[in-house]
Amino acid sequence: MNRQTFITYFLTRFPEYKGAYKQHLEDYDDLLLHVFLGDTINERLQELFDADKDEMGELQQIFTLLEKMSVEGDLDIQEVLSVTILARLGDDKDHLKKSYRLMGDNTKIASDEIERYWGRIK
Repeated sequence: MNRQTFITYFLTRFPEYKGAYKQHLEDYDDLLLHVFLGDTINERLQELFDADKDEMGELQQIFTLLEKMSVEGDLDIQEVLSVTILARLGDDKDHLKKSYRLMGDNTKIASDEIERYWGRIK
């Protein structure tokens, strides 16, 4: 899955972000995937974890997306997953602990790798 097939898949699965995507393209004239997912998925994950609720299974839907990125994504998509999403989750140990229960096997591996990189686990 490259960035174009990813964004098509993403907007199909999460149509509520179509407006944010359109605004992102207007602001940047291109898809900056790190920025776009940082502004959308990262922020939404923080909101859901801070509220300590999973609205209509939204957390599971997001973590299913992350696993798909981990398994099917090209190197660019996997980098966005690790550097933008998983590293941000690791910034908050409570959020990371909650996340770990929802992660698929490949996402857990990627999360552990980025946590080791930042020296947060050995």
